[in-house]
Amino acid sequence: MQPLQFLPLAFADDCGQSPPMLARFLLPSAILLMSLLSPAWAQASTADFAGGYRLQGGPDVASELILRADGTYAYWLMAGALDEASEGRWILTDGQLSLVTEPRPVPPEFQQAESSAEGTGFRLEVNWPNGGGIAGIDFRIGLADGQVLEGYTQYDGWQAVEELAADLQWIELEEPVNTIRSGRIALPPHTRVLRFVLLPNDLGRVDLTGATIEVEGKGLTLHRREGAMPYVRASSVPYR
Repeated sequence: MQPLQFLPLAFADDCGQSPPMLARFLLPSAILLMSLLSPAWAQASTADFAGGYRLQGGPDVASELILRADGTYAYWLMAGALDEASEGRWILTDGQLSLVTEPRPVPPEFQQAESSAEGTGFRLEVNWPNGGGIAGIDFRIGLADGQVLEGYTQYDGWQAVEELAADLQWIELEEPVNTIRSGRIALPPHTRVLRFVLLPNDLGRVDLTGATIEVEGKGLTLHRREGAMPYVRASSVPYR
């Protein structure tokens, strides 16, 4: 199941494209606030920015960023099937606001559980640790003759309808909602069955360390790797 392609945002990944699910909701809201910082702003204290801020987004996205007076922050976002949350510290250094996520989340990962050369054809399964199947996992499989198979799993996996013309050499997996990628995994010769487990770890917890905040008037823009997110101040009462 291949995601729709969207124009890259200001902070794209190494491939020049933003993760598709988050980019889908950030693009309409990416109104960059690029004014130069004034001397007065640069001399402000953290208490001047403490408060609650809500994302200026569309009807299918909601987010809030809370900057507390004690120097901690809380963040959440709901965008379609994507849910994110983060917490940690926010820092004002030389007129620049930035975030440090604490504790650092452990990202989800694919773990190979089993491979077998027995049987005919080819079967791929991706499950949760409790054994439940996961639908919608995109895959690319490289064959020895140079062909590349592409598809996505159902809850009961994916089965090749015909005998493969050549041995499998590698596989790549991706969970597109949260952009969880396996990287390229080499496969042993004559593989007929592949089983993977998706370890959730801190799924839904996003690491915003290094993200910067630009303040203008009653709003701010959160600049993260996936793009720019404009917020408007919803509460002038400092959070504690």
